[in-house]
Amino acid sequence: MDMELVETVGEQFGDLGIYESNVIDTADMSPAETVSAIKNRMKKKAYFLL
Repeated sequence: MDMELVETVGEQFGDLGIYESNVIDTADMSPAETVSAIKNRMKKKAYFLL
């Protein structure tokens, strides 16, 4: 694993500023729970880029 790349990506996503409220914390979710959370947000038409 390229640790430099992992650290760089971590830094880039460390402070999302105004977009932080759009984050779904999936750390304690199963893959099925993650998919469900995303689908629920999509049904609400949340997080779409125009």
